Amino acid sequence: ILSLNKVFYKIIFPLIMNLMKTAIITGCSSGIGFELSKRFLNRNFKVIGIARSSSEELTKFPNFIPIELDLSNP
Repeated sequence: ILSLNKVFYKIIFPLIMNLMKTAIITGCSSGIGFELSKRFLNRNFKVIGIARSSSEELTKFPNFIPIELDLSNP
């Protein structure tokens, strides 16, 4: 018989953690933001990428959500 504590940490907690795999990255069209986006996408995260223009390479990933926005002029 499993205790409630074991059920939580062996079954429920991993399910919750899988639901929370989302990253919001600004500046994802180049530089550090672009590389971070690729790393998170390759690790099956959903990435919400914010940039002035979206990257064609990143839009090929089904779990990439591009948002075109200039943060210097909201």
